[in-house]
Amino acid sequence: MLGAGAATTTAFLFVTTILYAPVTEESAKLTLMLFPWIRRRNDGKSAIQIGMAIGLGFGVGEMWQAAYWLSKDPDIASTPWYLLGGFMIERLLVCFNHVALTTAALRRIRQAPVRSVLFAVGLHV
Repeated sequence: MLGAGAATTTAFLFVTTILYAPVTEESAKLTLMLFPWIRRRNDGKSAIQIGMAIGLGFGVGEMWQAAYWLSKDPDIASTPWYLLGGFMIERLLVCFNHVALTTAALRRIRQAPVRSVLFAVGLHV
């Protein structure tokens, strides 16, 4: 039987595994709203354009980072590019997801900043 420490560790690992990416990624993308010149541009109507710029930039950067890490694996590096179609499609869809999540948060971030960030984190989960 597992002791209380093991249950706590298991719960901690479960929560951190589930919440790590949503909390860090959405917070990182939305920290750009701390810059006054970006925050001023975000009225309700420009949230889509700003969300596209931030989300797509983040998604493409994440794609390049994943590709770089995968290229270090000799088995994957020797694989023909056309066999990596699943990876490429998944990464492309992630780019659009980042755009949608960022835009959803930016729509109401001026009225309710904390709730908007939590909304984006919840959608990401």
